Amino acid sequence: MIRRRVLYVLFIVLFLFSCDIGAEAQESDTETFPNGLTVSGEFLKLYRSVDDPERLFGMPYTSVFIDPFPPGKQVQYFDRVRMEYDPTQPEGQRIALAELGKFAHSESEPGQPIPSAPNMCRTVNGKSVCYAFRDLYDRYGERIFGLPITEAEYDKNGRFVQYFTRGRMEWRVEMPPGKRVVLTELGKIDFEKRIANPRFKDPNEQRLQTSIEPKLYAFVARPLLANGNKQSVFALLYDQYDRPIEGAKITVTLRPPAGAAPIPNPPSQTTNKDGYASVEFPVANIQPNQPVDVIIEAQMENLPEAEATTWFRVWW
Repeated sequence: MIRRRVLYVLFIVLFLFSCDIGAEAQESDTETFPNGLTVSGEFLKLYRSVDDPERLFGMPYTSVFIDPFPPGKQVQYFDRVRMEYDPTQPEGQRIALAELGKFAHSESEPGQPIPSAPNMCRTVNGKSVCYAFRDLYDRYGERIFGLPITEAEYDKNGRFVQYFTRGRMEWRVEMPPGKRVVLTELGKIDFEKRIANPRFKDPNEQRLQTSIEPKLYAFVARPLLANGNKQSVFALLYDQYDRPIEGAKITVTLRPPAGAAPIPNPPSQTTNKDGYASVEFPVANIQPNQPVDVIIEAQMENLPEAEATTWFRVWW
């Protein structure tokens, strides 16, 4: 009897202990930072996978949102990086760091080369990584920084820098020893240049950013048209924040008046960076004073479909 009671008490203790561990693990799936923004799920796992995340990634700069250029990809910006979520990858590999270093270098002015000592360098991707830059690269490697795409150089401000596909290292002599290699805040720079929507940085707006709602507007070039002429349909596709959606497929379906011969549907077109597309087609063999209905649809992977309607009339 005593043994049974001891086992029962032990079972209760272990059960409660495991519940506490489970609750703690669940709570640790989300972390709120001093600026009020949260990081959770696989984004947080990557953030915590390094021993000095604030140095490498910085603080969260936005909540998770759908990148509108082009839309469909969940991203979260930090001071120094942008994390991107790819649901097609295996668990544990779904978050990748964007190649912000490559983007930044493509828009930068050429720097002045810096002489280096071969015994203080190693060659990666045909580029030399030297001195303290080498120490930091050896510590975290390609997974965090990507591959070097330049030699070390002086930038236009006279600062000692080196570009990697996922970031840029800077030498800051004014910092204390051991912290003089600083990563440029490319996350902030890229967000403010490409997105610049303050709502994504507002902790109170975090719940709004998980989906895109496309809105399609369409109109014809000529409301009245004679047989034998060409008609054009203009389409504009935006999201709920009035940002253009690029890369959507625009299809046009023509419905002639009752009794008229079918009108072949024109080839589909794709929206440009301004969310704009135009579709042109000939009009023939329609009785005068008859309306033609036009149905326009916008389709894009990972986004809901959008539809708009308009019409024109064959006058003579």
